[in-house]
Amino acid sequence: NITKANKNIGGLAATTQNTTIEGCHITGTLNLTISESAGQNAGFFVGWAKDNSTIKNCYCDGTIESNSTSSGYIGRIGGICGNLLFSPVEIINCYSNVSISHTGESGTGVTGCLVGANQVSNGSVTNCFSKNSPILGSGSSQNSYSSADGYVVGDGKLATAWDSNIWEIPNTSPCFPTLKCMRE
Repeated sequence: NITKANKNIGGLAATTQNTTIEGCHITGTLNLTISESAGQNAGFFVGWAKDNSTIKNCYCDGTIESNSTSSGYIGRIGGICGNLLFSPVEIINCYSNVSISHTGESGTGVTGCLVGANQVSNGSVTNCFSKNSPILGSGSSQNSYSSADGYVVGDGKLATAWDSNIWEIPNTSPCFPTLKCMRE
């Protein structure tokens, strides 16, 4: 469990630059207190991914609970990453089973169960899956789906794109991927 009130918050890193995060799994609760109208970037892995950052073959389970004590911009909040900014940034073959809730003062902001905001013209969210919707708060993704929209990884849309040497994809429905290295 992480409880923070800073600008950039992540389970592994607040901000990444020239970084690759690969083959990780995070479970828990991220509790945010937003006390500035400028908002923040928050995600289970990274708050703000920028300049040559890649998150690949990772997944997260849990909840993000934000509480705003000031009106205004409430931030960019995502299951994997809060904000993709400056290029290139890639989120590849990731899975999110994250629910996001917000209480307190209202304001503008974006939340996505995979990525809060993809603000990079050549930033990519590719072959990703989210159990909940929306996948992205703003921006675009390629070949990424949500089970809330009726998709499961094993239905043919994503199963062929994910490396079976890295991911365990059950044959039963509903099926959700797990990293093989995380099996007991």
